[in-house]
Amino acid sequence: MFHSIPTYSAVFIAGFLAFFSPCILPIVPAYLLYLAGLTLKDYSSGDRMKLFANALLFVLGFSFIFVLFGAAASALGSILFGFRDLIRIIGGIIIILLSLVMLGVFKSETLARTIRFNLKSKPTSLSGSFIVGITFGAAWTPCVGPILGAVLVLAGTSSSVLQGSLLLTVFSIGLAIPFLAVSQLLGWATGFIKAIEKYSETISKVSAILLLIIGMLVLTNNLSWLSFAIN
Repeated sequence: MFHSIPTYSAVFIAGFLAFFSPCILPIVPAYLLYLAGLTLKDYSSGDRMKLFANALLFVLGFSFIFVLFGAAASALGSILFGFRDLIRIIGGIIIILLSLVMLGVFKSETLARTIRFNLKSKPTSLSGSFIVGITFGAAWTPCVGPILGAVLVLAGTSSSVLQGSLLLTVFSIGLAIPFLAVSQLLGWATGFIKAIEKYSETISKVSAILLLIIGMLVLTNNLSWLSFAIN
C-alpha cells in the first residue's frame, strides 16, 4: 500500500500528540534534567546546550527502536504480500480497537503494562542518554503504546520496508520535536506544561479519534481518501 503525504501528516500529528499524553507530559522537564545530570534548582541558561545535546541523543535512541519496529512490521507485511487484503482488514480492525482503548471504551491489561527499568544512576555521557532513549522506546509506555501500535499496524500494510521505516521516522520526529523544544525553553515550558496538563486527557481523545478515522479508512481500503479530503 502506498502511503500518501496526508497519511504521513496524520502519523506526524499522532506522534506530536503522543507527547501530550498524561503519563509523558508531566514528567518531561524532570526527565530531561535527569538525562543531563541536573536539577531544576541548579539549572541555568548556560546549561541549555548540554540539555539539548542529551535530549537529542535521547530522541535518537527511541527513534532508532521505533524505526526498527517499523522496518520489522513492513518486512513481515511484505513476506505475506499475497494476503495483503486480509492483512489490511485485520490491521484496520486492530487500529480501531487500539483507538477504542484510548477512548476508554474498554481496557487492555497488555497495553497498560509498562516494562520498568531501574536506572540506579544518572547518565554520565551522551551515549548514556541514547541508551535511556532506547529503553524508553523498548518499554512500550502505556500512553504511547496504542498510538505506536496503530502506526506499526499501518507500517505492516506498507508496500516496502522503506515505507514502513519512513512512517515510524515521521512518527518519531513528531514525538521528538516537543522534547527538543522543552530542552531549550525549560523555564517557560515547565509553566506551560502545568497549565495544559489538565487538557492532556482531551488531547489523548483527539489522538484516539484520529487513529479511529485512519483505522476505518484502512479497513475499507479508502486511505487515499485523506488526499482528496485535504486537497
